[in-house]
Amino acid sequence: MVASDCVFANAPVGINQLHMPLDTVLCLDTSGSMYGAGMDSLRRAVRQFLQGVQETASETGLRENVAVVEFGSRVRIVQSLTNQYWRVQGAVDSLQANGGTPMFEGLMEALKEILQNGGVISLAGGRIKMTPRVILMTDGKPTNTEKVIVAAASFSPKGYSQVGLPYPIPIACVGCGSEVDVGLLAVIAKITNGMFAIGDVSELSSFFRKQVLLIRFALQFAHDMEKLRNLILLREFMARMGEQVSEEELIGLKTLLLAMIVAASAEEESPSPPPAQLAITAPPPRSYSPPVRTQPVRVREEVNHCLHCVISLFFPLWVFVWCYLCCAD
Repeated sequence: MVASDCVFANAPVGINQLHMPLDTVLCLDTSGSMYGAGMDSLRRAVRQFLQGVQETASETGLRENVAVVEFGSRVRIVQSLTNQYWRVQGAVDSLQANGGTPMFEGLMEALKEILQNGGVISLAGGRIKMTPRVILMTDGKPTNTEKVIVAAASFSPKGYSQVGLPYPIPIACVGCGSEVDVGLLAVIAKITNGMFAIGDVSELSSFFRKQVLLIRFALQFAHDMEKLRNLILLREFMARMGEQVSEEELIGLKTLLLAMIVAASAEEESPSPPPAQLAITAPPPRSYSPPVRTQPVRVREEVNHCLHCVISLFFPLWVFVWCYLCCAD
């Protein structure tokens, strides 16, 4: 059994330690374009993901808490973090495709769930810690691209502390279909140190299976950071599990995994203090709620030049949006 404990968040420490979870929030696009075959594929992919999570718990002792957030005609936390997987599957089965693509609001709900119920686990006797992750699935373009990037920045190494997160949270993005804003998903993955993959909706199951296998890889080599960083070893592991992964997706998986590993033991890394972003361990106040309404208001009133500069570094075409906003201001 894998030794793990949990430290983090607004829930009492004793509760988190009892459950010993790795936390994953599924942030799912339920816009009208997902109607029919899209929702069927999504339900099937989530079912296979949960089966893989249960197998991991059975074989290794590490349970994974899963939450579901939907953004479409409604934006809500459909299921809070739990390891009662029948509840998660029931929540996904109840989703109905309708409406637009309010991705900003969906990401804000995912942030709220992590702040309220998320945890950081320790593996390999406390030698490494792993944060929660967000898996973002969409088949279209969001209603407000700029606000989505602001939301993603809240999870990033540069913005996490401003919203009360103890650590940055990586976002794994999967886009399905021809209407996906590929550039936007690339930016979200880049600024959160996550990953993104593009494919047909029928390929969702493969993406979710690789997410399960990534955690199994982390568990197998948690005792050795060099092996966790080894791209060839990760490729061989995926191949043994029956998954052929492209070089681009392989790099994305490794980036996501390393972003989830927030600390190693001081004895192994260095006697010097860890970076400031890793030293923040105090949870946000219990009364704290993520700034769902205050963030977009600031964006409208005044151009945030620092934020737009950062975005432009990762997405050069964004400089035209920056210039437009400056003129409008």
